[in-house]
Amino acid sequence: MAKKPSKRAASDQGVGSNFKLIGGLILFAAIVFALPTSIILGVGLMPTFAALLIDGYPEKYITRCVGAMNIAGVIPYLLRLWGHTNSISESIDIVTDAFTWLVMFGAAGIGWMIYLGLPGMVTAFIVLTSEQKIASLRSRQAQLVAKWGPPVTGQAEEK
Repeated sequence: MAKKPSKRAASDQGVGSNFKLIGGLILFAAIVFALPTSIILGVGLMPTFAALLIDGYPEKYITRCVGAMNIAGVIPYLLRLWGHTNSISESIDIVTDAFTWLVMFGAAGIGWMIYLGLPGMVTAFIVLTSEQKIASLRSRQAQLVAKWGPPVTGQAEEK
């Protein structure tokens, strides 16, 4: 016999569905009332949406790296749209420019490079600093052995 979900689990599911409903309504309103902006965001943030779909980490590391850089590549074109006529024709002009795609998707590519390259660089930095610290400690140990003798190492003397 299957267990009934607890009252707490049922209430948590209701809260999640409320957030999804509210988010859906906000998204619908943004598309309806800010269509030119939505066109640029929809096209420009495609790499972020793709990263969100393939990101298996609960913390969404890929989405954070790619999304932050992708948004940085989209913002200049949003500012251009908002600074001019803010019309659908202006947003289509922006979206159909190849250089626009290069900037927006290139920024997302830089986000991918950060995600893929930064862990290796951090690891190399940690290894390098650890090796330097080991060398420093061994040098200090040699000085102590020279000053106090071999018993300072904590090893038994050989006879």
